[in-house]
Amino acid sequence: MGSAFAVAASLLSATAAHADVAYIDGNEVWVSTLDGTQKVRLSSGENDWRDVAVSDQGYVVGVRLETNKIANLSTFTVWNQQGSRIRSGPLTSLSNGGSNAHPLNLQITPDGGLLVYGFSNYVYNYPVGTLITGFHLLPTSTVVAPYPNPYYTTAAKWPALIGERVVGATGSSTLGVQEAGSTGSPNFTPWPGIDVGGVGTIDVLM
Repeated sequence: MGSAFAVAASLLSATAAHADVAYIDGNEVWVSTLDGTQKVRLSSGENDWRDVAVSDQGYVVGVRLETNKIANLSTFTVWNQQGSRIRSGPLTSLSNGGSNAHPLNLQITPDGGLLVYGFSNYVYNYPVGTLITGFHLLPTSTVVAPYPNPYYTTAAKWPALIGERVVGATGSSTLGVQEAGSTGSPNFTPWPGIDVGGVGTIDVLM
């Protein structure tokens, strides 16, 4: 469910570690310097941590899902630059079905305020089912019931952040840029001349 390894060009304070890298080791969330000389575990031995991302301002998010539970029971925790837990909540998704998979390539915005993550959901229907893919936007302030559904769009999948921009696959062989003005805009435009060899159309979300 996405990468268990993330890199940022920012720092945690001396109370934690230089957060060049955030990663999962032994089902726990860790941060480290690039040279590995400073390593700090952020999680508290809960186990079952599955995914992690770090922003370029040093905020770290980890996703926890107990063994044999469906993806919609995932929760998230955000740590600040000092390694303190500041936010946590449910990592909700469009569908509550067991065929839903998320997060796919978890990301967190530079200020730690918004989670971006892909999803894949197979909708059963006779005689032909439908596979829906896209990405969600979820505020990290999502902490209490009833849990809101995250914003989603099927305009791109496998999202990644470059600053405030989201990069995602929208097709099979072109690179594109999303229109400026809204993190949630579904409007992507082709970026001519770029071929990614069948991996997907890579787009930038303004």
